[in-house]
Amino acid sequence: MKDTMIETDKNNIDNVAKEWSKKISKNYEYKFISVLDYLRKKEMASDINYIEKNEVYNDFISLNYPHLIEYSEITKALKLKNQLIIQNSNKKIDEVIFGKFRSNKFGNFYHICNKYKFEDYKIEINKIINKILSDLKLIKGIGKITEEKLKLNGYRDIKDLIYHQKFGSYAKQFINILEQKKIKDLYEWIYKRKRSQSHPLLFLICNLIPLDKLLFIDIETLGLYTQPIILTGIARIKNNEIIIDQFLTLNLYEEPAMLFATISYINEDNIILSYNGKNFDIPYLDSRLIYYGILNESISNIHLDLFHFCKRLFKNRFPNLKLSTLEQFLLGLKRNIEVPSFLVPEFYYEYLKINNPGPLIPIIQHNKQDLITLIKLFLKLYENIIDFY
Repeated sequence: MKDTMIETDKNNIDNVAKEWSKKISKNYEYKFISVLDYLRKKEMASDINYIEKNEVYNDFISLNYPHLIEYSEITKALKLKNQLIIQNSNKKIDEVIFGKFRSNKFGNFYHICNKYKFEDYKIEINKIINKILSDLKLIKGIGKITEEKLKLNGYRDIKDLIYHQKFGSYAKQFINILEQKKIKDLYEWIYKRKRSQSHPLLFLICNLIPLDKLLFIDIETLGLYTQPIILTGIARIKNNEIIIDQFLTLNLYEEPAMLFATISYINEDNIILSYNGKNFDIPYLDSRLIYYGILNESISNIHLDLFHFCKRLFKNRFPNLKLSTLEQFLLGLKRNIEVPSFLVPEFYYEYLKINNPGPLIPIIQHNKQDLITLIKLFLKLYENIIDFY
């Protein structure tokens, strides 16, 4: 009887999905000015209520009809927004979100800083170095076949090549860079030889520097590329703590000051880590910084985009490679407060319209959780790469 009921519900969900596919395009969020108005259409109300009441089948839906889950999440997010507006009526920003009003030569912005306990993880430096040195193909002129021949002749690692007549000079040069931990030179050398931005050795060498030199970055925007950035978040690990700094614009005129504060936080020796940041976050930051004349050229730091490493290691293991999917299926995390990224503009404009800080809360929480997830994903990738590469 129970199996029959489950099968019936699955069939109902299947019918709902088919009907919705006729009504809505996959990327409808970019084609409608107000998601809220769109969801209020009468013909969608019963479908939304049905999905919301059948949370037990979320896994089934997410695997077969991921867009139905999106619509359910939208309704939940919009309800949350209305609740937060009521709860925070007549309150000021610093009464709701703890932070400090700051200013620089470009104007004002709001700075939020949070610290969380971090359980230190063991970095096996010697193991990393041995993995690097064992790859003879890092030396110019050595391919797979040549490497096999050299290893058969007793050249176990790059150090053994120092006195080799043909490859000795390149081996000495590489070892000198490695011993001095010139990470940028080492990164460029490995990338030039491997021609892959997701090669495991590129990930491993970034563990040779102090943890506090790694900056995890995520941004929130009001749209695509020409629209303002409203929030930037930078996380770092220092003294067994995760320190998250967020820079918020309380109005659109504060964007230049917020951007300047963000870029001032990044030093030349920092390594940037992001998720899909090579395609989105960093180019977006570059374009806005150049637009305001804050920078004349792009950010040139070493940049590890964890998306590419996840694609290399976890492709076809999960429904998709969205950060939220990996958060759930790989890391086992669940968010208490969530707003889908494409709803961030609506939440922010609502805040501006009614001067109520409530809608800002889930935006800031979303950004903060993305950064925490990035750090945990970085650690998970390290475990996989150090053990299996």
